[in-house]
Amino acid sequence: MAVEITSKIVGYRIKQQEQAVPVPELQDEDPLTVRIPSRPEGTLEAVSEKISYVGAEGRKKSLFAGVVYASGRRDWQ
Repeated sequence: MAVEITSKIVGYRIKQQEQAVPVPELQDEDPLTVRIPSRPEGTLEAVSEKISYVGAEGRKKSLFAGVVYASGRRDWQ
């Protein structure tokens, strides 16, 4: 987005940097031993999409991508 300045610039100020919010440290967990909770009962909203593309060999290929939305579910721990 471009902005055209049509009047004379008579002053300026430098934007102050915002103070960084401290990032909480993550627990050291071994991804090979972490227990993944089971899917909760009931239905979840989901979206799937077919993506078609041409591979390096010149053949048409397809890929299916899916996303499941579990926001607002309090039974996942």
